[in-house]
Amino acid sequence: MITRKQKRIILGLSGLLPIILGGCATPETIKPGVRTAAAKPATTYVIQRAAIRTPATDRAWQQRKASRNNQLAAKRAQLLSAPKRAKPVAAPAKSVAMPTRQNTQQPAKSSAYYQARYKASQQAAKKRNAQIAKNKARLTHQKHQKKVAAPAQIARNTADSKRQFYLKRWEQLQAEKKLEAKKAEVRVERVIHNAKQQIGTKYVWGGASPKTGFDCSGLVQHSMKKGANVKVPRTAAEQYKASVKVPSKQASRGDLIFFKTRGKSVSHVGIYLGENKFVHAPRTGRKITTSNLSGYWKQRFVGFGRIPGACKVPV
Repeated sequence: MITRKQKRIILGLSGLLPIILGGCATPETIKPGVRTAAAKPATTYVIQRAAIRTPATDRAWQQRKASRNNQLAAKRAQLLSAPKRAKPVAAPAKSVAMPTRQNTQQPAKSSAYYQARYKASQQAAKKRNAQIAKNKARLTHQKHQKKVAAPAQIARNTADSKRQFYLKRWEQLQAEKKLEAKKAEVRVERVIHNAKQQIGTKYVWGGASPKTGFDCSGLVQHSMKKGANVKVPRTAAEQYKASVKVPSKQASRGDLIFFKTRGKSVSHVGIYLGENKFVHAPRTGRKITTSNLSGYWKQRFVGFGRIPGACKVPV
């Protein structure tokens, strides 16, 4: 039999065994690990490196311990040097009044109260119904007014639209007339310019070109063709028939002026320049020139005529 004392000795020796072997040995069944060596064929041991203290490791451990102690001492000194906080003074407790039970029971109401209340509700209902009826009547009246006024409004709109249409059309026509008048003025000045260019050209009976010379109707025909691109008849009598007659007070530049120099029919024509002056080819032996409507020519004056397209817009 092994006594207790012997068991303690064996346990002590087993504790010294790792130091002797340079590690610790434990059965594989207790702590599995890497199999490195075996003491007996039946038992397997794991050899691990033992943490053996050396002077170097002891010095590092002492330094860490001293550092921790210094930190603790500094923190303790900081806490001791800090001013102590005053204890908060507790606020006096407020006295809470205990709720008292009140008598919520209302006195009983009489039948007169309910009758008055009923009458008030009836009157309010009557007022509401009257207001509703009034609103309905107003809406009905408005609808009727719109229905009655609709045809009149349509008629007014139609009349306004027609008025606007005709007004716009009239403005367009006026603008077109102004534009046509400007174009006519340009044509008139061109006709007069072409006629004045021939001043000094000799008179030739039946002539109608600058090379051969002009007679009175030939000069008018040439000037109208060059200045306004308008073809007029050849003789003075035919030109008088083709023209639109103009009163003397309304005569303007570019109108044709007609005379009776032989017989009772129109036999001479010129182009009116305004201010009682006109350009024409007088007769054989005379050159194309300008003359005043006075004396001889005033005695034989017939009237003014306007050629559409070459003179101003006919009156």
